[in-house]
Amino acid sequence: MITIEKLNIYRKYAGLYDGLERVGTDLQKQLFDEGDWVMISDCEHDIELIKTRLASVEYQNKLVHKLRTNFDKQAFVEITKSIAEIIS
Repeated sequence: MITIEKLNIYRKYAGLYDGLERVGTDLQKQLFDEGDWVMISDCEHDIELIKTRLASVEYQNKLVHKLRTNFDKQAFVEITKSIAEIIS
């Protein structure tokens, strides 16, 4: 499950996993399960497609379902802030 804490760490390192590996704390590194970083990265990319209106409604709906399934409520709200009006 992606939490707000994981999302904030991802953003702190601007999505660069190498940054986390080089200067992140052991606690930060331990928070991430295999695939968490990639999931956030993929979702951020999909959100950019939606923001620029390059995604179909079906694609948007699939992303929202993916986010609701894999992100806790607080992380969902945070990651969808920029597209909240589009996906409502």
